[in-house]
Amino acid sequence: AAYPHTLAGCGPRNMYVDLGASWCNTLQLHTQLEEAAARSGPWMVFAFEAAPLIAPYLESCAVELAAGRPIPPAPVPPTGSTADFLEYVRSHDKLRVCSKEGVRDPTRWRHIKEC
Repeated sequence: AAYPHTLAGCGPRNMYVDLGASWCNTLQLHTQLEEAAARSGPWMVFAFEAAPLIAPYLESCAVELAAGRPIPPAPVPPTGSTADFLEYVRSHDKLRVCSKEGVRDPTRWRHIKEC
């Protein structure tokens, strides 16, 4: 055999690489792609995240998915920018952008709580 992959048991592999896995919302994207649905066999999924504060959450997502369980809820709002964060807060009735004193203040995005 000219190529090692032609040996018995060494057929093509299904690999999915997520280079910006952040909040784990793209970890299973390969299952939704038409090309992937046509392939048989298990998938090897590799996920990378550069943000050190998010990396532990990505690890917990990988553990849960490998065990056949759903992705756990994010420990903080799953946003990527200040604008995304403010949109997330505005879309949840109980969360408001407040000042330290509890007064509603849309210019102070760092203080999110029920007020």
